[in-house]
Amino acid sequence: MCIRHWDWSETSQTVSLLTRDHGLLRAIAKGSRRPKAPYSGGVELLSRARVGLILKPASGLHLLTEWDLVEPFGHLRRDLRALHAACYMADLCQCLVQDHDPHPEIYDALSDALRALAEPTAAGRSLLVFQWRVLVHGGFRPVIDGYADAREPLSTAGVVRFSPELGGLVRRAGVPEDWPVRRATLQAVHWAATGGRGAAPPAGDVDRANALLGCYVRYILGQEPRTFALLFPKLSGVRAPGPGRGGPG
Repeated sequence: MCIRHWDWSETSQTVSLLTRDHGLLRAIAKGSRRPKAPYSGGVELLSRARVGLILKPASGLHLLTEWDLVEPFGHLRRDLRALHAACYMADLCQCLVQDHDPHPEIYDALSDALRALAEPTAAGRSLLVFQWRVLVHGGFRPVIDGYADAREPLSTAGVVRFSPELGGLVRRAGVPEDWPVRRATLQAVHWAATGGRGAAPPAGDVDRANALLGCYVRYILGQEPRTFALLFPKLSGVRAPGPGRGGPG
């Protein structure tokens, strides 16, 4: 899966490929920008192909020798919201997957999400399920079935708070860095945790759940993904506020 590319020269590109069995690989596609490039369908962003590579571990920049296009995901070019969601998904893979560190579950999550975006109204739901899957399989699963700071059942009343520092819901109160979360938002996250089975939550709850997980990803990375502002313009460039002042959820 091509998740990023740069111009290398007038005729070539550098590409970042998410592979199912080898993790993230960076390679040079020589001649890919020529009119008669030796790559089936061209090496396009957000497209899936079978590839041939000459690995060069010493440099970390490999040589792409074959690109046999399998899925172009053409529907992404016809729906701006779907394209923005797909670019953000690719960005998360770029940030959370290490070179040569296989994460087949994340590869599958991206493939499934890009296919699901073919449905015009599915962008928010597909993104939510993807964000959950990439957090789980990237080793950052948030605690949503209990408290991250207490061994007791989750309360069914009162304010729900999420601590990005502790990675989940917390019982403590009065900590400005914790985020207040609506119960409906939490239910949308639970829906994503089931893989999107059952009746889908209302669109507003899905949007807030996406913002919650997006802000959590931003906290984990210590920086804002390049495409964060495309999906969360009101949260871009600012810290998520504390209790009593709203929040990402």
